Amino acid sequence: MTYSTSINITPDSQANTAVLLGLLSVFAFSLTLPFSKIAVQILTGLEVGLLRSLIGGVMAMIILLIKHCALPNRQQIIRLYLGSLGIIYGFPIFSSLAMKTVPVSHGAIVLAILPLSTAMFGVRLSKKVMPLAFWIWSIVGALLVIGYVVMTKDLQSLVLGDIYLALAVILAGFGYAQSGQLSQSMPGWQVICWMLVLNFPIILGLSLAFVDFSHINMMKASHIGALLFLASVSGLFGFFSWNKALAMGGIATISQLQLLQTFLTYGVAVLFMGEQWNWLSLIICLLVVATVYQTQKTARQVS
Repeated sequence: MTYSTSINITPDSQANTAVLLGLLSVFAFSLTLPFSKIAVQILTGLEVGLLRSLIGGVMAMIILLIKHCALPNRQQIIRLYLGSLGIIYGFPIFSSLAMKTVPVSHGAIVLAILPLSTAMFGVRLSKKVMPLAFWIWSIVGALLVIGYVVMTKDLQSLVLGDIYLALAVILAGFGYAQSGQLSQSMPGWQVICWMLVLNFPIILGLSLAFVDFSHINMMKASHIGALLFLASVSGLFGFFSWNKALAMGGIATISQLQLLQTFLTYGVAVLFMGEQWNWLSLIICLLVVATVYQTQKTARQVS
């Protein structure tokens, strides 16, 4: 059974709605790294990743109870757990760990290949055959990011920071693609809510085992606000519009909007967090976005 994402609307209006929903989500997600950077001033990266999902799980549970939502079926539950590997565990934890060792502006550039990761997993799940140009541009984009990382970081920082970012990109792309597929058979907001609720017992156990609660007592208003943003917006409500956009507009097509996320995050880091910018970073950023745009352009040809 396929869940209907719209009622009595034309293909053009559906596409426009998908783009607007996607843009709203991208703006929200672009603040994830900056707020993670604030949160890890007191908490460890693992603590940030676990606590944001723990808090988000409580909110999701309340929403599902208020809405009297029926349990997902067995097949949906399996896919919800699969998507959780990226959305509940992978990206929240690894991106927070990365913010301990790399600047937000640096993370923004590495995460520029996230739309590529999302599109590639989306293609895999939909079993579409992509043109050779898609794979060529994909490789070029990946090589640009790898080259940038090698040129700007020493080996120790590379291992500690950029490997975390690479894992975050891979797992987030997988999770986004799974969410987009799931949102064809159930409302997008339920997808993220059920992911958080189904994983809540696991997250709670991990939090009790690995969170040093003395760190929480040291948190100031800015740290608490950052964690609440990550839990409510980056980890929950942002996915309400994002999952619906993926379902309405197509995974490979809507993931292109994540190109804007790189510029938004980079801009926040420079303008509001006092991080330094340089021409190399800006040029690499533009080149990576251009290559990802080309992959999305070829992906849309077979969407």
